[in-house]
Amino acid sequence: MNFRFTKNLIQNPLKGGLSQLLLGLFVLCLSACSMINEDLPECAPPPKSYTQVNFVYDYNMLDKDLFYDHAGSVHLYIFDENGIYIDDEEKHKEFMSPKEDFTMFFPDTRLIPGNIYNFVAVAQGNTIGYDGSDEYNWFKLVNPMIKGVSRIEDYILRLDRDSNNDGFAEVGIINYKDQYGQTQQMIDTLWTTKPDEVQQVKIAQVNYKPSAIQLPDTITEVTIPMMRITNSIKVNVIGGRFNADTNPDDYHVVIHFPKGNGTVDFCGDLSQATQELYYQSLIKGMAPYTPKRYVSSSSSYSSYGYQPSTRDEEQTYALRSLFGVSRLMVNDESSLQLRDATKEGYPIIYEIPNFSATLAALLNESEYGNQEFLDREYDFEVEIGLDESGQVNYYAVSIGVVDWQVRVNLIGF
Repeated sequence: MNFRFTKNLIQNPLKGGLSQLLLGLFVLCLSACSMINEDLPECAPPPKSYTQVNFVYDYNMLDKDLFYDHAGSVHLYIFDENGIYIDDEEKHKEFMSPKEDFTMFFPDTRLIPGNIYNFVAVAQGNTIGYDGSDEYNWFKLVNPMIKGVSRIEDYILRLDRDSNNDGFAEVGIINYKDQYGQTQQMIDTLWTTKPDEVQQVKIAQVNYKPSAIQLPDTITEVTIPMMRITNSIKVNVIGGRFNADTNPDDYHVVIHFPKGNGTVDFCGDLSQATQELYYQSLIKGMAPYTPKRYVSSSSSYSSYGYQPSTRDEEQTYALRSLFGVSRLMVNDESSLQLRDATKEGYPIIYEIPNFSATLAALLNESEYGNQEFLDREYDFEVEIGLDESGQVNYYAVSIGVVDWQVRVNLIGF
């Protein structure tokens, strides 16, 4: 800047005329702006940085994302790079607006850019009409999670259970009061992070340089694949001796898991710390029933509308039971047992050994392996036929997808 010229204008404002004064002021303004541009950024605000966490449940026989349609709430646990529990967040459908979904957003004050985090989640069925929020009676964490102390290995999810006097634990996904105040009912679903797919993500950092152009926000997107770990298993025991006066308490229908089945770890696998477990039916009773002598189907899962042929028989009574069990594994050595509850020791009347493996072997006509079939499917039904003497002469197994019975098989004796 020409300081001599400016000094002369200040001392002799009229010398040289008004035009020279205005020209000098203009040059002074340009010099000031030039100095600002050299030392300070423009006024455009820096971009924001946040993490977006999504949830998806397409690990089913339909290969469609059904998470929002089926889930009622989700609880997310966040661990740092070393597996230390640092944060969590939960979201419930009844508190969400119609336009919301289960997506969660975390600012850079909670998830620090440049840091690495591990994400684990558990979700439950539609909560409308159910008691409580995330702390239902049907699942809980075995170990209390303490921020800054607990490790990801401490995260073990357990289905609730109550021991009976007869030694058979009542274990299941059960709601003590439905929206109408009625008796116990099966709760729809329980999901956890898909096995071996815990998401470990490095949060992106903002690469900000002063600019007059508004830069876009920096978003780190995390998608957590969820897997349903609860199964509905219906068992109908049909016998010529059964009638309206038959006491259903004279029989025990149980599913036995010698390796345990009540807890899962942070990656959705059954915890090895569990002991043997007997699941008793959540709902049990003697009811009129029309047996179905199922025939084997050659159809595949590409034809969901297939309805197998059946032959209606004379109506009889059946001991009908409904189970809610955790994840079925082809190597869990489970068995379905019908026991005589009127005798000491509850002797086994009939048993289907290797129950989980049997379901997969008889029903799986999909492109998936047997374990993946069990993980994708969750609605099973078994029919056991007894003759007049109480001996088993057949059993049939079937599955359902979206209320369609798509695969059945009859095993005769």
